[in-house]
Amino acid sequence: MEQVKNFFKEQNLYDESFFRDIKDRTHELPYDTPTEWFGVFPILDNDVLVDIEVVVPQIVTEHNLLVNLHEFYHAYELYQEIGKIYEDKTDTREANASRFEKAYVLSRKRKQNE
Repeated sequence: MEQVKNFFKEQNLYDESFFRDIKDRTHELPYDTPTEWFGVFPILDNDVLVDIEVVVPQIVTEHNLLVNLHEFYHAYELYQEIGKIYEDKTDTREANASRFEKAYVLSRKRKQNE
């Protein structure tokens, strides 16, 4: 989780309350679990987002780190909407999380070239 926190800090998105609260909502599975098991799952009550659950792999490989970054970015966006009417913005959320992953890859390449 520290790698995820550090990258959020680099991107000026770090929110201590988010990471404190999300800790109890996160389930870490073995790193070799099939990718389709991972995700952020909204919990609704009468169409209101009341909570979220995050399922991610242990960070053992860079691929696992990218999955974590992707899912925690989804969680970060949804966390801001707890207590509001849930809107399914899957396409927008996927695009945002993919850009966040890409930012990590570019940051990593830049650091390797320094």
